[in-house]
Amino acid sequence: MRVAFICLLLINVLLFAWARWIDASARPVGANAAAVAPLQLASAQSPSRCWTAGPLPDAAMAATLAAALSKQGIGSRERTAERQLPDGYLVYAGNLQDAQARQQAISRLARAGIRDAAEMPAGQRADRISVGLFTERDGAQQRLARVRATGLEAAIEERFRPTSESWLDIDLRPDLTAPAISNLLPGAAVAELAWTSCPAGTGG
Repeated sequence: MRVAFICLLLINVLLFAWARWIDASARPVGANAAAVAPLQLASAQSPSRCWTAGPLPDAAMAATLAAALSKQGIGSRERTAERQLPDGYLVYAGNLQDAQARQQAISRLARAGIRDAAEMPAGQRADRISVGLFTERDGAQQRLARVRATGLEAAIEERFRPTSESWLDIDLRPDLTAPAISNLLPGAAVAELAWTSCPAGTGG
């Protein structure tokens, strides 16, 4: 009985050793890792760089440039951008809280030889009067000095007007350079047109 018990114990020890070391070493390396983390393929999309030319003077120029690019196998897309353009300098007298104060200020300016002062258009600041709109800042500065000499509070406000501009964007591999616009549009007045990097967020 004792001999049989010892034999069974020895068999169990041998089976444990075989499962623990011999069988484990025979398994393919990375078998468990492959089951946990399957292979993932990287994106095959090739990088590109966005170039833009503009602002273009009109739609005809944009179409001509797009056609010239197409002949070279380069696709393009037109893009419209909003921009604020300078629109002169307004000289105004302010801190005039009611209609009577504004009329008195206009009369004071007229006596000083400034006869183009007027109420501001509806929808603009009601506590001020316009004392002239100038295309150059120097002229606005001279008028400002004259208004202040009458004892009124005055300041200069730079004015802007919105405009829409047309640009043409292309996408090229980083190792390629955009063709010169003068070669694409021979004979056209394109001295100020050149390719630059597209603004952030506008690439295709």
